[in-house]
Amino acid sequence: MWFRTDSETVAVRVSLTGPPSMDQMAGTGQCGMDAYVGDWGAQRYWGTARPVLGSAEYSAVLFRAVGRQDRTVCLNLPLYVGVRELQVGLDPDATVTAAPPFEHPGRVVIYGTSITHGGCASRPGAAYPALLSRRLRQEVLNLGFAGNSKGDAEVAHILGELEDVACYVLDYETNVLEVEPLRETLTAFIPILREARPGVPILVVTKPALARGLRDPGYRATTLERRDLQREIVDRHRAAGDTDVHFLDLTDLDIAEATVDGVHPSDLGFVQLADAIEPSLRRLLGH
Repeated sequence: MWFRTDSETVAVRVSLTGPPSMDQMAGTGQCGMDAYVGDWGAQRYWGTARPVLGSAEYSAVLFRAVGRQDRTVCLNLPLYVGVRELQVGLDPDATVTAAPPFEHPGRVVIYGTSITHGGCASRPGAAYPALLSRRLRQEVLNLGFAGNSKGDAEVAHILGELEDVACYVLDYETNVLEVEPLRETLTAFIPILREARPGVPILVVTKPALARGLRDPGYRATTLERRDLQREIVDRHRAAGDTDVHFLDLTDLDIAEATVDGVHPSDLGFVQLADAIEPSLRRLLGH
């Protein structure tokens, strides 16, 4: 959520659907909030609201600034636990107005896995969709669904109904590890999006190199087979005249050292992913 205020203090009172409970993800990422302050393109991290272990409710001061002045504030909500109620506390005499529009119009819609979702970022603003939004100065809609992004046609229809889409990113391979189901879903998914949103760029992204691929040649071979399949499907669309379908190969992006459990990135891993995806998005969005 974004707003503009001259308050020197920003605090939150949060009621969640559950307490911190994950064994591989920091509670600040699963249930906490963080604040970024500044105009688009100049946002800086200012503070984290830390949840209370064993509790679904907490109150915290995100930051105290010195000096009264208008600031654009972005509050990133918890990544893995729902918010039942959120109250934002400001100085009693503070002003609050709407945040300015993003510098670039339209939304980047990323459909992906638990990695897109944000596991295992140490805080919400460290997930790669949030990183990309700050860098691109554009709204990024995070549609990562941990373990549940299977490329279902019904989801493609829903994504096609979204308004004001500047680009689609399909990053769901990690949830469809067998080649034939990936072939079936991606072959159907792209045409559904294209029929709904002619001319909107679609970027198909492969999974990066994870720890298992470094130790298991068979797994690595299957990863490369899925990569080739996705490239083949994209090339087929482009050969048929749809040059707004694009492919980004991340199979050689080694983030194994920058993961928490061999699969889910640490904050460093999310920076590596954002660094790898950002140039393609800038090109497709005309930045």
